[in-house]
Amino acid sequence: MSTSNLPVGKTSLEPLGPSRKGVKDQVIERFEQKYIVHPKIVPEIREFIKPFCVPDPNGKGAVPEYTVTTLQLDTPTMDLALAKERKSFARFKLRIRTYGTKPEHPVFFELKRKVNNVIIKSRAKMTLGEYYSGPYHGYIVTHPDKAPMLKTPKDNNNFLEYCRLVHRLQARPKILIRYIRESYFGANVDYARVTFDRRVSYR
Repeated sequence: MSTSNLPVGKTSLEPLGPSRKGVKDQVIERFEQKYIVHPKIVPEIREFIKPFCVPDPNGKGAVPEYTVTTLQLDTPTMDLALAKERKSFARFKLRIRTYGTKPEHPVFFELKRKVNNVIIKSRAKMTLGEYYSGPYHGYIVTHPDKAPMLKTPKDNNNFLEYCRLVHRLQARPKILIRYIRESYFGANVDYARVTFDRRVSYR
């Protein structure tokens, strides 16, 4: 796990995305707990976490929100989804994700592993122009040899590992998910997060 030594509200670099505030390392480890809550109690929870959290700087509005769009990939026999359903000890997700809806927002290729109760997420960042460049119209993961050089060696390595798994599993897009996320960081460490997701839709 890595945490920032910067004062609350300060960042030294452009944020990597909503999950961290300017953290250099793009491998993220954390524990996750998810709950279904009634919308009526969200204001009460929001008030309770105030002493411990700060609004996500990527969020917009009085309530810090942004849109999350995820293209989930899986094998022809849906092995990745079945591994989650069966609560396999070690499993992972392959997804392509954007945060926000503007053309300048980047695309993230995310490999999200769960080993026992620990989430380990690595990702590669690409501009939307790079994602749609060339003759493959966004599905560049099947032709990594045609992909542009990304901004950092870490991005390039994570992207190639993502492509290797896609090729090995013959993974393809299976579901597109979109929702509105209200997001907060821990006031003292970037590791901690609280998020509320609503208006979930899929196809």
